[in-house]
Amino acid sequence: MAVLSNAISNLGRTNLAYGIINMSNNSFYDYLAMGFGNGTTAASVNDTDLAGNYSYYADQAGTYEADYKGVWEHTVNFSDIPDHIYSEAVVCKNASENVGYTLGRMVFDPITLNLSDQLQLTMKISFP
Repeated sequence: MAVLSNAISNLGRTNLAYGIINMSNNSFYDYLAMGFGNGTTAASVNDTDLAGNYSYYADQAGTYEADYKGVWEHTVNFSDIPDHIYSEAVVCKNASENVGYTLGRMVFDPITLNLSDQLQLTMKISFP
């Protein structure tokens, strides 16, 4: 017998996205925080945390977006990391359990904030 086709159902993909943002059941699989740093090392599937030498974590629940996506969005301020340079972000378990609990990491061109600046960062993780 050979498998001729297979697929993860749309309902399954929707449930996966909802599962990682579900705040009500306090599951090990909930990702309820974002982290920000100044690392510039390319993102990798093996990332377990931010790569820079400065970091800031904030509890931030995700929301569901159509097409099987979890979305996290947070605004950082000038004083959240000492060098005021932001170039990476992660979605992680929570603000105190972050190392080793990374769902995804992104690296972007460095942005230096001035004293009155804020930066709003959005991460979308999809289950295609």
